[in-house]
Amino acid sequence: MALAILACGLLTPETPEPGPEETQAPPPVEAPVESVEAPTRADIPQEGDSTSAAIGLARGASLQVENAQGDHITLSIPPLAISPTVTVTLTAFNSPPLNPIAEDLFPGFRLEPEGLRLRRPATLVVELAQPPSRPPAILFYLPQPELALPLGEQTLDRARLTAAVSHFSAFFGGQPTLNEAKTQADIAAGQLPDPGGDWQNESDLVTGMQGWSQAMSSLGDESAAQGALDAA
Repeated sequence: MALAILACGLLTPETPEPGPEETQAPPPVEAPVESVEAPTRADIPQEGDSTSAAIGLARGASLQVENAQGDHITLSIPPLAISPTVTVTLTAFNSPPLNPIAEDLFPGFRLEPEGLRLRRPATLVVELAQPPSRPPAILFYLPQPELALPLGEQTLDRARLTAAVSHFSAFFGGQPTLNEAKTQADIAAGQLPDPGGDWQNESDLVTGMQGWSQAMSSLGDESAAQGALDAA
């Protein structure tokens, strides 16, 4: 009997061990997509890189900065342009200041001390990270948020803009429409001082109106361009 029981025990099939449970793979985790926001305008623009130099009558200097989008800004101040010696600061803007031109070309920069007049004009060179999409492409002085005045002696070579700077303020680049050019020329003409007034302000306004005349000509309105010249 014991042998029979033993035999039965030997013949009892073993219960199979449970296999590993099947698990469902978790869904893949998608990496977050980084969004790059376009620069927005503000009364106080976002400032980026800055550089300073002490400049006096005996020697000039060259200041260079680059903004967040890769535009390179160089200001070359000649000897005899500044007296007495002051500390000049060039600060790039990473977002454009509040201005009347809808299509921005580049955010701009600030020159300090604000309002400083140069005895000799400085040369401004802006090398854009991206060339302009259409003409005109203009560098502006911004005396007021609602008034932009083109700088004098401007040239454009692909993505390289040059101009003359006679005093320190806020500057930016834009691509105006014909209506914007006409409106800005009218505002500038309305601010021309009476004879014997502030000749430096008058010089800035006349230079700006000449720039707006060139812009209107490049946009195909020769009559409006001549009108701006006559008003200046």
